[in-house]
Amino acid sequence: GYGCADDTAAKALSEVRRLVEADKAQIVIGPLSGDEGIAVANYSKTQPGLTFINGTSGAQDTTLKVRSPNFYRFNGDGAQWSAGVGDVAYHKLGWRHAVVIMDDYAFGWTSAAGFIADFCADGGTVTRIYPPLGTTDYSSYISQIPQKFDGLFSAVGGTGTLDFLKQYTQSRGAFKKNTLAGNIFLGDPAVLAAVHAADVGALVGQPTNEDTSSANAAAYISALKQAYPAPTTSLPKPGTLAGLASSVFTVNYYMAAWALDKALTAVHGDLSNGQAALHAALAKTTLPDAPYGPVTLDQNRQAIVDNYIADVTTTGGTPGIHTIYTVPGVTQAFGGTFTPTTPSPGRGQPVCQKRALPWQGKEQTVSFH
Repeated sequence: GYGCADDTAAKALSEVRRLVEADKAQIVIGPLSGDEGIAVANYSKTQPGLTFINGTSGAQDTTLKVRSPNFYRFNGDGAQWSAGVGDVAYHKLGWRHAVVIMDDYAFGWTSAAGFIADFCADGGTVTRIYPPLGTTDYSSYISQIPQKFDGLFSAVGGTGTLDFLKQYTQSRGAFKKNTLAGNIFLGDPAVLAAVHAADVGALVGQPTNEDTSSANAAAYISALKQAYPAPTTSLPKPGTLAGLASSVFTVNYYMAAWALDKALTAVHGDLSNGQAALHAALAKTTLPDAPYGPVTLDQNRQAIVDNYIADVTTTGGTPGIHTIYTVPGVTQAFGGTFTPTTPSPGRGQPVCQKRALPWQGKEQTVSFH
């Protein structure tokens, strides 16, 4: 069976309860969005004999605070996906004061938290703006942006990414060179297909790199082409699913299913004794051949991942990604910034604080260009 939520905890909880309690699902993969993930992780504690594997939701609390023993996440959280972006903006682009605009919910807060912690660690300062998730008219939030700033980091997602950038350009004019950065949405292939020319050159943080030449990524894309060969108009970017291979909404579900397959194989499909063998196997499962870098789990069953920093480029009028740096092995702790007892990402959190981070000035130039 499958369920469909709507970015809210209530709908995700309703759907997962239907799957488990009515349809008798033994294993659940999902959900997609931040608040949903926290809700499902908390629910998993009430079903200790079942297995829950995250789909692609990226709120920090899902694993760092909830820490359900039968919930596993083989993708990074939003903060991990911003690792290094603030450092590069500070040292390479010369930013000292940044505007951070974020969807006002768990994933937006987490994504922005990574940039804020990173940028402030170098000595930068920030102005924070919080439009509600699903906003279509950003005029009142654009009016909150100071007239003078060094750069803007967007953690606005979904269709809001394009709406905000378009409305900003209409109101304030095009972003000047080296003054725009964004999270995974700005680098998502579905968004890139419609990105405004003025946004070319933006700095992006993401756990994928569509311009890689790695054999692991090639094998993954080949598998998508074999499984889903037919073009479809149901995708946000017309074409086959392989065209969205580097989207976190594609690859993270792929890795979740891959990890489950490896763990089930290791225990020969044994789901007895409250799925104890499967739980133990999943906690030890690694994906060294993952498409965009190796994946292992920490003690909270949260992924440790590589992050990438890229530019939005254009070739022949077609927007794309040019990856510049990688930050290997980013943990959810974010160099000691986040712990189970630190305040959750949210309005005003994390505080803007100068500190040492392990990758400061040490982002690695990628080798595949």
